[in-house]
Amino acid sequence: MRNPRRLPLSFLTRAQNKASDCVNPVQTKPTYNYAQQLPPVELDSGPRSADAYDLVNLTLESYMDAEGLPEETRRSLRMQAEHSASRYSLTGERWSKDTDKEDLLAVIMGMERLILDTNSLHSLAEAKKPDNRHKAFILGHTVLEEVENLEELLFQWNAGNSNDNLFDFGLDGWDEAGIPARYVVIDRHDKHYPLIFDKGRLREESRPQSKRTDSAFLERMAQRMANVFICKQRILNVLGLPGLGPQRPAQYVEFMKFILEKQLTLDALGMGRKRHDLVEAIRSEAASCFNHHWNAVKVACFCYAALLLEPDGIGKKTRAEFFDQTRRNVFGDTWLIQNTLWLNARVLSHDEAVKRMVEYLGVPEITVRGMA
Repeated sequence: MRNPRRLPLSFLTRAQNKASDCVNPVQTKPTYNYAQQLPPVELDSGPRSADAYDLVNLTLESYMDAEGLPEETRRSLRMQAEHSASRYSLTGERWSKDTDKEDLLAVIMGMERLILDTNSLHSLAEAKKPDNRHKAFILGHTVLEEVENLEELLFQWNAGNSNDNLFDFGLDGWDEAGIPARYVVIDRHDKHYPLIFDKGRLREESRPQSKRTDSAFLERMAQRMANVFICKQRILNVLGLPGLGPQRPAQYVEFMKFILEKQLTLDALGMGRKRHDLVEAIRSEAASCFNHHWNAVKVACFCYAALLLEPDGIGKKTRAEFFDQTRRNVFGDTWLIQNTLWLNARVLSHDEAVKRMVEYLGVPEITVRGMA
């Protein structure tokens, strides 16, 4: 998850850090490698190593005593600790129950859950209404990656909301391969939420991407594009098609797109059967995605693969985006579906492709609408 601006609020997941790291912003990390989440084998849902979590049962005060932190650092951590955040395994087991202020997954599961698409951010104004107090408005991976001005998104659009019903949802914790898949993190946008951010880094991260030339940003974007190509290859494998890569010439990419379009025209029956089989696979596994990261990733990617085989305008637009070698957010809708499946939520979106993917799922609780 795009997260270069967050201060290390949780001493649970930063236990190996030096005391000075507790008040310095976390370094920029590569964006999530979505493609590598298609597991060839079933993986365990817990952390890869317990080293970073050996303080899970300690209180904040005992942690600070054990680390010998100076008073200035202690004051900063105490203020940040007033913010409500919860962490869970990839299958929903709560990790930090002895130190969290509240179980946020349990909180939002008791509410109507609405995950926002980038095109529905105007619905944040709806979160403030008294009638919507029981609804959880959730900013997932897609919004947090695609919106350039994070400062405006996180602190201006929700200003004046006394309902405390806006949440972040995403993945955090990097393993040795650079894949953020150790745990799920949920943050409540409470009055203490701004305290966990470094204002300078937040301002830098909110600049237009076209004007950014810093090495950390360029490295992150290069990694992001590499991940996009890996994911494209995985999806093409599902469809039994040759692969794409960053080194492929533009003529080859156009030829691949041409071949797929011709197949849809000349073998409409065969491609329709393949799409039907994908949708059947999606519906057979969609119900198993609740609180299950790997299943949700697999089903969301199958949804995108099925979109590529649609003969209508939605499929044509999806193929144009897929074969655009410069497009970084090509899998934004896929992530939206993955988050939705994990939370068994509704989607706020005006995107026709998102609506079609939700239709594939066939899960009665998961629907799409434009407004809250």
